[in-house]
Amino acid sequence: MKSAAWKYLLAGFLPLVVLLFVPTRPLLVLTFGQEILLRTAPVDPRDFFRGDYVELDYDVAHLPLSLLGGEAERGETLYVALRPDARGVMEAVGISREKPSAGSYLAGRVVYLSAFGAPSSSQVDLDYGIGRFYIREGTGGELEDALRRGGVLAVVRLLAGRAVLKELRIESAQ
Repeated sequence: MKSAAWKYLLAGFLPLVVLLFVPTRPLLVLTFGQEILLRTAPVDPRDFFRGDYVELDYDVAHLPLSLLGGEAERGETLYVALRPDARGVMEAVGISREKPSAGSYLAGRVVYLSAFGAPSSSQVDLDYGIGRFYIREGTGGELEDALRRGGVLAVVRLLAGRAVLKELRIESAQ
């Protein structure tokens, strides 16, 4: 009788565990991750069908393939090594197929490859899963203008290459 009770308890408990696991990973990154700054690039942020959010692009999402030192395939996961510049904003310094053993890095999926003649001018576009930031309804005007000027920094929490977008900061005069 005890064995049957455990089976029913496990059968009821397992779906709950699966449902709770989905939001746990971003929560762990937000709680224990390292905070970094990334420079955003302007993208048209309006979409009336999905609610108020801004679509973001990042300087570290479009990198020369020469940083990898080889070819890449669409859908492949690459690791981008980061280093802070003089202002503390992270910039890409290398790309690899293996997780770096030390330092800050982002894990990104290859979404596009472009070749412009010489191999040194080829580019890889990466998706880090932090391209959308939801905002309160009607508050996007100032943010939209700042994005067009390139004056927005993304505050990102980073843990083992996984990034979670925490907030956006509008820079004062650059």
